[in-house]
Amino acid sequence: MFAKILLTGLLIFNAPNTHQLIGKNAIDFTAPSLAGGKVTLDDLRGQVVVLNFWATWCGPCQQELPEFERLQKRQEERGLKVITVSVDSNPKNAQSFVKRNNLQLTALWDYKKRLASAYDVEAMPSTYVIDRYGVIRYVHKGYSPAEFKRIVMETNELLDEM
Repeated sequence: MFAKILLTGLLIFNAPNTHQLIGKNAIDFTAPSLAGGKVTLDDLRGQVVVLNFWATWCGPCQQELPEFERLQKRQEERGLKVITVSVDSNPKNAQSFVKRNNLQLTALWDYKKRLASAYDVEAMPSTYVIDRYGVIRYVHKGYSPAEFKRIVMETNELLDEM
């Protein structure tokens, strides 16, 4: 367990700086949904978007996704959309996790890791908070209850902006 925590810490603190994306337009994409169909990021313009990269083998991701479910339920009427992007090699693993946890989030599958590469994802989970104009305002690597509280505060701040 200690080795897992240490490795996560090393991934987070020794990864190149993805904060260079803050203030830039989010990279548009169209990706397959685990539920069927496709989702295009530009179609969500006008909403605050939380873009979260995760995998079923990632323990912190498993803790964080139900938190995102609750956040979206509380804030979707105000214009919040949580998009989760699984980087699992097999979509059935991600589909099974989503179903088992009764998650109603929009879950995408990045089977060729193109989205993860475009967003310079270096740690799991990684979260990008995008404003109503399509600009990346915040980037988070890893998960902790304190980190998630920051994401909640940031989304509230962006939802209050008009």
